[in-house]
Amino acid sequence: MIKVEGNIEINRPIEQVWKFLTSVENASKWDTGIVEARQTSNGPVGLGTIIEAVSESRSKRRTLKVEVTEYDLNKRVAWKIGDAGFATGRSIYNFESSDRGTRLSKTSEIELKSFYKLLTPILRRRFTNDEIVLDLNNIKRYVEASA
Repeated sequence: MIKVEGNIEINRPIEQVWKFLTSVENASKWDTGIVEARQTSNGPVGLGTIIEAVSESRSKRRTLKVEVTEYDLNKRVAWKIGDAGFATGRSIYNFESSDRGTRLSKTSEIELKSFYKLLTPILRRRFTNDEIVLDLNNIKRYVEASA
């Protein structure tokens, strides 16, 4: 398994950061790997919500099934990313109050499949903390600009 982590301070209240991050229509704004996303299950976003996300990497598009696996309002949200061809994944976001507003942390776990597991040491370099920091910076930029 490959695990990457990052965190950021956002100068806005938790409720505002939470609303932005958990709104499916915002995914393509801040997630560098997603070009579009839409909710396919009924009801408001919450535990068990299913999202169809389209990712693009190296000019190859993939449709991914994403399921919300944890949903603790204004505290923690996690989703499982279904089969991406070579891996499955999970992303976990934790929200904490801070002097500046919100401290948002993200952990991503990638489980390589079949023979790709043998390539874990090589592929680990591809999945870097830099990508997480880029996504977190995008969230910060959008949330702070929307106030």
